[in-house]
Amino acid sequence: MTNWDIRLVTNEKDSKSANFIYAMSWKSCYKGIFSEKLLSDIPLDFWVNTFNTNFMTHLFETAIMNVDGEDIGACGYGF
Repeated sequence: MTNWDIRLVTNEKDSKSANFIYAMSWKSCYKGIFSEKLLSDIPLDFWVNTFNTNFMTHLFETAIMNVDGEDIGACGYGF
């Protein structure tokens, strides 16, 4: 049986997890659309400050999906 849950980002550890998912997704999904240099130059901590600010201000929320103990997806939403 697969165990899964979805949680909101509420701390810096979650921000780092969501950030890693975003960075790796960009590097994978936009291959062939953006230049290889642009994608390879995306720092692995590019979105951490954004996610930290979002969970502190609640202007935007970020949700993380976890399956069997591994964070596998993230999405942001809000005003």
